[in-house]
Formats: sequence, C-alpha cells, structure tokens
Amino acid sequence: MKVAQIKSAPQFVSRDWRQYGIQTYGDTNDFPQTVSEIVQASKTGNACLSIYNDFVYGHGFKDPGIYRLRVNKEGEKLDKILRMVCKDFTVWHGFAIHVNYNMNFRVSSIHHIPFESLRLEKADDNGFIGRTAYHPDWGHRDKTRSRWSPSDIEWFHLFNPDPEVILNQVEEAGGWDNYNGQILYFSGDSEGSLSYPIPIFIAEMTDMRTEEALANVAGRNACSNFLSAGILVDIKDETQDESQVNETQEELNKFQGDENTSQLWYIQCKSKDEVPQFIRFSGENYDKAFEVTQRVIPENIGQAFKQPPILRAVDVGANFGADLMTNAYKYYNSVTVRERQQLEETFVSIFEYWWAPLENPDFAIQSLTYNAGESIADRIGKDNMTQVLEIIRDQMLSTVQKRNMLKLIYGLYDEEIIKLMPDDTQL
Repeated sequence: MKVAQIKSAPQFVSRDWRQYGIQTYGDTNDFPQTVSEIVQASKTGNACLSIYNDFVYGHGFKDPGIYRLRVNKEGEKLDKILRMVCKDFTVWHGFAIHVNYNMNFRVSSIHHIPFESLRLEKADDNGFIGRTAYHPDWGHRDKTRSRWSPSDIEWFHLFNPDPEVILNQVEEAGGWDNYNGQILYFSGDSEGSLSYPIPIFIAEMTDMRTEEALANVAGRNACSNFLSAGILVDIKDETQDESQVNETQEELNKFQGDENTSQLWYIQCKSKDEVPQFIRFSGENYDKAFEVTQRVIPENIGQAFKQPPILRAVDVGANFGADLMTNAYKYYNSVTVRERQQLEETFVSIFEYWWAPLENPDFAIQSLTYNAGESIADRIGKDNMTQVLEIIRDQMLSTVQKRNMLKLIYGLYDEEIIKLMPDDTQL
C-alpha cells in the first residue's frame, strides 16, 4: 500500500518583485483587493465581517480626552483614526498608520493609511525589512490609470522613534521639508520577522465564493430565464427579410425575464399555418440540489469568525431574548479582546512620543454592550447606581472629574452621562 502525503494549497504566494523592489502580496500582488471583493460579494461573509468590526471597535476609546484628541492638521480626532484602522484590521488582520515628527523628534501628527495600498520592501541578506512602498492601485483596479511605473511609488521608512534614526532619515531626504515621515505597519501574523497578514476567515474564502456563485445562479434563473422552458417555432415567410427576423426576435426578448411575466402578446396571422407553435419541455431545476450547500455555507463562514448565530439573527425563533443576546455579546467580546489589546498597545507605542504631554492617558477600548431598553440602574446594578448618584452630588468634584469617573469606573456611555448631568458642555 502506498501512502501519499496530502498538502493543502498555500493561502497566497509572496515573491520578490525586483522591478519594484517589493515583496508581492499574493502571486499577482492583489491579494488584499481580491479578499475585499470576495467578502463584499458574499452575503454571509459581509454580515459576519460587519459584526466582527463592530465588536473590535466597541464603543471606542474609554478615555474622553483620548477619544476627542485631534491628531493632525486636518483636525481628525483619534477615535476617527481608530474606526478606520479597525476597518482594515478586521478585513486583512493588519493596518497601517502614518507618523510624522517635529524637529524635536516628537510625534507631531498621525494619519490612517489604507492597508491595501502598501507593500513590504524586499528583505535584505539578513532578512531585515526597513521600508514599505505606497501606491493607491497595486491591484490595477483603477481603469483610468493608463500608465504604471516605479516613479508612481512613494517609499516610507517603517516606524522607529529613535531620534538618531529619524535624523539620519531626514538628512537622507534632504531636510525636514522633504521628510515624509514613517509608517507603522502592523501585521497580526508577524512573530519576530515582519510578514504579510492573513485574514482570520481565510479558510472560508472558498465558501464565500460559492455563496456568490449560488446567488448568481438563482438570480439568472429568476431574471433571465436561465432554465429553459420551451421552444417557439415560427415558420419563416419567404418574403421575410433579415431585418424583420431580427425585429421578431427583439419582440420575443421583451417578453422574457422576471419583470415581464404574465403579459399578453397579441399577433395576427393570415392563415392557421402561420400560427407559431410552442413546444414545451422541462429543464432541470437545481434549487433542491443546492439546499444542503446553501444551509451549510453560512454556518461554516460564521464559525470562521467564531460568531454565535444569534448575532446574525439566525435560528433564533422565539428564543430571541435579552439574556441570550447579552450572553452572546459577552462571549464575542471575549473572542475579540485580543484585537482590542493589540490596538491599545499600538496607540500606546505611538503616543509615548507625542509632542504634547498627556495627563494619565488611557488607550483602552470600551467593549460593545447590548442594551435592550434597560435602565442604567439595571445595567450597572443598584449599588453602583447609588455610588453614581453620590458622585454627581459631590460638590468637591468638578464636572470633568465627575464625568471621567462615571465613564472610566462605572462604564457609563457619553449619552448616559449627558442625561444624568445635562449642561452645555459637550463630551
């Protein structure tokens, strides 16, 4: 008996592209773009990704000062950067942040950089990767770009806040006016050496493509009469020219499709022999053949995201209760806690070098909670509610101190705090 070793196909291939000095992200260098297109075309995949993103972002930063911190000349708040970063992180398991410095070698601004627009530099002989290449259309999806050359690529050094390193890069660029900053490239799959990340749902990409294909089959059947139902036989008149034949065919086409069912077609014939004959025959109906596949695929995709079906409102029936949903929220918050911790650690590593002093900054992300119309007292408990009221009545505390305590200690949301302490001050 011969034993054959079975190997699965690699998820994607990365090779050195010498012309551009990069490592390809996939064999054709468009793996991120392909992933995004497949997920968007899958009903279940798109829904699961949206839920995953909601839980990773949660309610944003707990610290209101960090939440509202403006981080660049455009006036973007840090929480907006977090939302954009989470969107990339949940799709590709990686994200990127552009960091710029002032002449004191302190971080002066940050921006979100679309993760799919970056490619890693080809590693040197020691395996070191020091730069990343930016181009808005690595995947060649923009048909308006007639030319594509190495001069279109912009190179950035990877994040390194060491003043000596920054100074060398500034001198290399020809001064601060020409310096384009650094990029913090985060890969959820990097352990030691930097590498391209792989989405957490990579094993279900095939099922997502299958779901799209099944939807296409059903759509063609309903809209275009994809499954044939019969043949219309028309005796051609010898005096009928080609234009008249084409006109008849066009009229027949108008009576096909889902929007033209149950319509009446009136024609006149000179004799009985000219009456068109319709020959019926039954095509094979594939609906039942795909029943099992259509049922199993959403389950498989949901399992790849480790999501309870109730979060997608699947198979809940009369059991759609607040307790079940609350437990599902608690479970999925525990599943996504690692991602929130990674985001927190990343922002801490950047703002350790922020140009202005921050007073006890907290970059923790508040997890998502399920609110089924319950009161604040029901959610935090009567004992905690009593302490909350004591804080509000405390004349020794300022409004800012009270609000920070209610949010950081008792987990109250901004809108809840405004209702408890209504005034003209915006959070």
